[in-house]
Amino acid sequence: QCRESKSVGVASDVYALGCLFYEMVVGRVPFDGENQYDVIVAQVNEEAVYPIGMDKDAERICRVCLKKGEKERYSLVGLEREMAKLCGVSAGDSWIACSSDGSS
Repeated sequence: QCRESKSVGVASDVYALGCLFYEMVVGRVPFDGENQYDVIVAQVNEEAVYPIGMDKDAERICRVCLKKGEKERYSLVGLEREMAKLCGVSAGDSWIACSSDGSS
């Protein structure tokens, strides 16, 4: 969506949520640079680097959210389902308050 603003929609939101989730889990942004241009170039051309030892379920969620092809990303319902699984609750239940160890 960096290349074509006409395609901004739900898939862009899922990508943005993936960036936020990555930063929350890893402690840094998935793409960085000296300025906004460098960040955009990195988003278009590079893959995020996942640290050794990262929770495999959290990594999988990030990888799908950060796919370059918007059709390869989760739908909002799919993302909710995966996040609920990660937190150990049923999709549709309130999982906002789950902690990083999966407890509520």
